[in-house]
Amino acid sequence: MADNVTKYDNKIPTVSIGMPVYNGGKYIRTAIDSLLSQSFSDFELIISDNASSDDTRELCELYNKKDKRIRIVVQQENMGAAWNFQYVLLQATGRYFMWAAADDAWASNWIGTLLEFIKDSDFSVRGKIHYLEHSGITSIIQPKDFSKNTLLKFFLPPETLKDARHFYNYGLFRTDQLKCLDRECLQYGWHPDFLYVYSMLQQGNLRTTSETYQIYRINKNGEGTRLVNQKSQIKRFLYCVHPWSYYCRYLHLTPKNKVWLIALLIPVKYIYNQISLWIRVGPNNLKKILYRLDR
Repeated sequence: MADNVTKYDNKIPTVSIGMPVYNGGKYIRTAIDSLLSQSFSDFELIISDNASSDDTRELCELYNKKDKRIRIVVQQENMGAAWNFQYVLLQATGRYFMWAAADDAWASNWIGTLLEFIKDSDFSVRGKIHYLEHSGITSIIQPKDFSKNTLLKFFLPPETLKDARHFYNYGLFRTDQLKCLDRECLQYGWHPDFLYVYSMLQQGNLRTTSETYQIYRINKNGEGTRLVNQKSQIKRFLYCVHPWSYYCRYLHLTPKNKVWLIALLIPVKYIYNQISLWIRVGPNNLKKILYRLDR
């Protein structure tokens, strides 16, 4: 299933960084350089190339020759984004773990600051988010803190980039705790990142520090966008109008003693999301969507 596996030595690092990538040659150098420039250096970087067809493999091999902390796995066939996301976690050996997207970057104090910030009661901690587009940094967001089991606070808001609560996926974790978390929801086609963080919240606190930041590239050609676009236009539209299957996933992940409460609040979330969608998209754009569906 994989070849070209390179390990640096038998030393167990403090932190394992997992970077799943597919055709990431355009930005991966920036991502790797950002990680190799961290002030905290006791880490391994596990890169899983999901059978890329561009120059991703060649670029990673060049970095591997320069830095023994980098471990490369080249998949012989594309196993899917969710599979690759899980694969790098299962390869981790460090006490702590973080995922790193191949088109992002991080402040040089990212790892060191989060290691100092994390508490025993935390499941995930992270820094602020700088949204990067072609014009540069467009906005800076500090995700809200969530205390353990504050499920309603997480469930009710719309699934948008504005509050960035799903970005706790890209925080720092204790590896053994994260490996024990059920990853089945990552296979789901709609907002698996929100569902996964919802599961995390039942295990511990989610907290953000303002002392460091991640640069998140808004990439219209990214893996997430590609996977959504693979679905038919009618399915995407129906999901926006009535995402019942997505809500059912929340019920499946909710503790039994709170299922009734989440179920009662589904209509509230649905109405609120539809109003938010109408405000964000606007009636003219909705008409365009409907017109394209009819053709």
